[in-house]
Amino acid sequence: MEKLREFHVFEMLEGKSNLWIAAATVGSTALSLFVFKNVRSALANHHLLSIIEAKEKQCKDDRNKIADKLRTNDKEVLRRREFIVQLSATALAEAIRNREYTAVEVLHAYQAKALEADEKVNCCTEFIQEAEEWAQQLDIQGPDNAGLLFGIPVSVKENLFIKGYSSTVGLIKFITPVTEDSVVVDTLKAHGAVPFVKTNVPQTMISYDCSNPIFGATLNPVLPDRSPGGSSGGEAALLKLGGSPLGVGTDIAGSIRIPAHFSGVSGLKPTSTRISKKGSQASIPGSHGGRLKKIINYIFSEGIKKVEFVIHLYVLLPSSKSPVGSFVTDVFLLKLIQD
Repeated sequence: MEKLREFHVFEMLEGKSNLWIAAATVGSTALSLFVFKNVRSALANHHLLSIIEAKEKQCKDDRNKIADKLRTNDKEVLRRREFIVQLSATALAEAIRNREYTAVEVLHAYQAKALEADEKVNCCTEFIQEAEEWAQQLDIQGPDNAGLLFGIPVSVKENLFIKGYSSTVGLIKFITPVTEDSVVVDTLKAHGAVPFVKTNVPQTMISYDCSNPIFGATLNPVLPDRSPGGSSGGEAALLKLGGSPLGVGTDIAGSIRIPAHFSGVSGLKPTSTRISKKGSQASIPGSHGGRLKKIINYIFSEGIKKVEFVIHLYVLLPSSKSPVGSFVTDVFLLKLIQD
């Protein structure tokens, strides 16, 4: 009997020991997973930060190269630069054609003004290093048989491709420089324009603010404690401060119109599909508005007057290939059409 009792006690102790071992195993596994997850997260964050820091350094170096080249104490050069940036785009185009100014001289005037604006409100992302070479080629070519924008510096929204530069829309996944120009940039060059700087946008561009983790926040050029609007906020701020005679943005749900209003400049939204979107970065599938066009065509072809019906149908029956984010903008735009 005593031996049996000892056996039961031993069995209980052994059972408790097994429970403790099991608990310790589960605990150590959970702890290992927790540590691994946090270490991996820390390494990922460190990697992302290193990518952003490398981009910041590259952009800063590019700015400094241009700033060093533009630095001068020549009063006549400074006077002419000041006069150039006060001209309208049309008056400037005429003056360049009449050889009153060279394309390089005009570019230098606006590079200097853009650097000054960027210091105030952080509106620029990257200064195009090849811009001076393009301007020199135009001066050699001359205005005869030149395009409508001969010698005019043009600022370009960050999501539009310029070969050798990033179009991130504020997302690190798109930080690698692109390998070709957008159709918009190609067309500008064909007409003699000189794309010389890219301007800031909010992350994903689906925002009425203008801030992202890569290039930071752009401030309102009139009231720096407020936003310049989005998503073409960098463009609006630069134009308001005189850092560009002409800028190119994009607009689906107000991305040109809202910053223009917030910053006090003029903006134009062309009819959808009038200007090619090839070579522009979109943050979510469908955000270029292609599906909206199909819906509007359906509305008119079927004679449906109540837009609410189409909105509900669209939300209830989204494409299986398209995430929620890709049709929210289209639904919002339909509401705008209704209003």
